[in-house]
Amino acid sequence: MESSLLAEYNQPHSPPSTASRIFLASFVTATVSATILLSPFLITPMLPRAKFGALPYQNTPTKHISTALKLITKHTTTPLSGSSFIDLGSGLGEATLQAAPHFAKSYGVEINPTLLYASKFKAWRAGTPNAFFSSDNLVTLPLSPYHVIFMFGVKPLLQTLTPKLRTEVKKDSLVVLYRFKLGTELIDEKHFEIVEREGEITVYRRL
Repeated sequence: MESSLLAEYNQPHSPPSTASRIFLASFVTATVSATILLSPFLITPMLPRAKFGALPYQNTPTKHISTALKLITKHTTTPLSGSSFIDLGSGLGEATLQAAPHFAKSYGVEINPTLLYASKFKAWRAGTPNAFFSSDNLVTLPLSPYHVIFMFGVKPLLQTLTPKLRTEVKKDSLVVLYRFKLGTELIDEKHFEIVEREGEITVYRRL
């Protein structure tokens, strides 16, 4: 009995079938793809917010971006053709791309690589040479070069950026928020004034 078991053990084993290899490769590919695609919703929110300014992805509907651009055009003191626009936490680049035809340069900052490369692809496909996307850290990104700062200003992000908004935004620049509002500590005769609200868009001017 022992010799027969040993003989069976020593028999050469056939390699995995082609079907098995295909299944394994498909499973690994699907797992990696799902991880990448879900990273805006599962991985990015777990990054340290104080260090990266990371937040879950939520898009800004086109109608609200259109409202923002209308109010910006109405209240800006600098011609848009010579101004720069930036969206802090640009997601899939909706606001950056929609603003690009109106501004000299339109920037989107997004820490999540999936959303970042999707935005770059959309800009390339649309042929928008003045729309730029990067993964700069919102906490350390200088705000002084921009005439219009747009963001989905959830409370944790605004708390992180309040010192930068107070010290870096230059005079007469506009800060435009979708859905949320600047904290009362920024609304005074030294920092910002509320210019106009329409729907879920609020426009502020740096004094």
